[in-house]
Amino acid sequence: SLYKASTRRLALYAQDEWTLSPQWSAYAGARWEQIVTDTSGSGYSDSRNTSSVFTPLFHVAWKPVAGSRDVIRSSLTRSYRSPQPNDLIPRLQVAAGYPLSGPVNEFGSPDRMGNPALKPELATGVELAYEHYLPQGGMVGVNVFYRHIDDLIRRVTSLQAVPGAATPRWVSSPQNVGTAKTLGIELEAKFRLTTLWPEAPAVDVRSNVSLYQSRVDGVPGPDNRLSQQAAGSLNLGADYKIPQTPVTVGGNVNWTPGYRTRLSENQWAVQSPKRVVDLYGLYQLSPNARVRLSASNLDPRWVETASTVGDETATTLSRSYINWALQLEMKL
Repeated sequence: SLYKASTRRLALYAQDEWTLSPQWSAYAGARWEQIVTDTSGSGYSDSRNTSSVFTPLFHVAWKPVAGSRDVIRSSLTRSYRSPQPNDLIPRLQVAAGYPLSGPVNEFGSPDRMGNPALKPELATGVELAYEHYLPQGGMVGVNVFYRHIDDLIRRVTSLQAVPGAATPRWVSSPQNVGTAKTLGIELEAKFRLTTLWPEAPAVDVRSNVSLYQSRVDGVPGPDNRLSQQAAGSLNLGADYKIPQTPVTVGGNVNWTPGYRTRLSENQWAVQSPKRVVDLYGLYQLSPNARVRLSASNLDPRWVETASTVGDETATTLSRSYINWALQLEMKL
């Protein structure tokens, strides 16, 4: 069947910034946008989705000591996430291997259909951050945020009557499921190892730790968190230029714990822990040319995801691989 989708946007915005004193600065803005999406095709009625959003923002920065790089930042923002055109088209995409004339599909292999009545997702948030710059170079910082989300967009899988099918089928479609709240704290540190240990090698260290919590109000707990939001993450990296050589080596380790998300009263999604190890070596050929050899995902593991509805669980295992890259980088 043939189908078509078109999106038109109209936006008006204004912004300005002020330096109020050597210690105070501010930035403010506002944006209004209208989004019109038309969908048409054989097998379903033409539809139009019209939505408009107003997104103001305000940022203020304060330096406790004039002339210092240390700064405290605060912001109040409103942002939105508009639906993708494919999420608005009410065209049924039948699951592979489960034709309408055959057996009923499984929860883990649903048909897919858009929702022409889908609204943009709106988030109102407040943030407070502090950045402290070290005398020897480097920075430590902390950022705390809270966001309230209206018209949260989430894909919901349910049994639905489908034209051409004798019995109801599992269909996944995006829906506005109500409000949600999320808050978190993010800690970051960048410094040279000699800052903590003067006799140490001149290793540049970078790290960040994030902790998150969220709740979807329209879904009963526990685990009624935002989709694809783990409870936190840990990232640790380092770079070291070997003295008297044109060689620099470095690496990065990222770890995300596994988590369970309750999507509805009787639906859950489970994600296994993730750990990614990257290493690289860089050889400086000249001031404008260098060769980089890198290996990403040096410790490949199986990644497990599971979807559960009632007593039925569908599990997917996907294998990851080491990715090698040899690059010549030049500045012209």
